[in-house]
Amino acid sequence: MKKAGILLIFVLANAALLFLALNPWITTWQGQAQMVLIIEVIFLVIIGLPVLLYQMIVRKKTFRQSLSDSLDTVLDFLSGFG
Repeated sequence: MKKAGILLIFVLANAALLFLALNPWITTWQGQAQMVLIIEVIFLVIIGLPVLLYQMIVRKKTFRQSLSDSLDTVLDFLSGFG
């Protein structure tokens, strides 16, 4: 349940950030929302891409299984029991 809660928080936060970044009527928060989204993408690439490549190359899994395991590993890391 801990992973589902973290995933729900990330989905809601990203929905709010996308709303703030793309809404033309709220100009005061656009720059900050875009910067947070860029930092989040960089953070997820730094953590998730090596895990994805490890799953595909070393463990010889399919892309779908590797992506699933990579997401599971990142959520484990973010929830603190990785």
